Amino acid sequence: MMFDREKFAKLCAEDGAGEICADSIGLYKEKRLHRILKRLVCENPDAHEFKIGNYVADVFETGRITEIQTGSFYPLHRKLTYYLAKTDYEVRLVHPVIAEKRIIRIDKESGEVIRSRRSPKRVGMGEIMREIFRIAELVKNERLEIVILYISADEYRYSEAVRYRRSGKYDSELLPREILSEERFCGVESYKFLLDGTPERFLAKEYGTLKKLHGRELYSTLNLLTALGLLEREKGERGAYEYRCTDNSENGI
Repeated sequence: MMFDREKFAKLCAEDGAGEICADSIGLYKEKRLHRILKRLVCENPDAHEFKIGNYVADVFETGRITEIQTGSFYPLHRKLTYYLAKTDYEVRLVHPVIAEKRIIRIDKESGEVIRSRRSPKRVGMGEIMREIFRIAELVKNERLEIVILYISADEYRYSEAVRYRRSGKYDSELLPREILSEERFCGVESYKFLLDGTPERFLAKEYGTLKKLHGRELYSTLNLLTALGLLEREKGERGAYEYRCTDNSENGI
């Protein structure tokens, strides 16, 4: 584990996670998580919002730039390209993923908990690869490390329209609680696990069935593996494009 779970939980508590003020709902959202993660990476405020060339890094210390991205990777493309081309620093991209979430509906006036349930939504590997594909030409560079942090959180919701409504417009605040696990990607080798169990040649739909992927997540993953040189795509005898593993020695086939 690269990041300290106990420290993260402590920072969450210090930042107010676990407590809810009705008047603050909707004010922070993802900003709270971003703020906590900056402190987790480095407590020194002088290392935060550090100007490097044309950009401002979230954290810079001991020759390493850390960018924390709670949303899509695409807006970071130019910044990461600049860091890798114009500096010699190590670059780390930290991406928190809400893996477990408890949704709590509360009454804003009384603070009463109306309803609490666990969210059934789960973020799969395909969604993560879809984001990484947005910066595919950069991930071959071994100076770029991508760290996925799987986090549990409470989301407080309140709707002024109808107190007990289950859907529709509402204000919310996300309160992170703990780090559950993490995954690290650095260089081409770290993506080879995506080919575990595949035959030497396969169609996209066959890969999708094997890995339980479909739609954009499926094709983003295949396009990422192709961009990394782990797959080659060619027109097959079956009329559709076939994918061929360029190095299948570790796939167990």
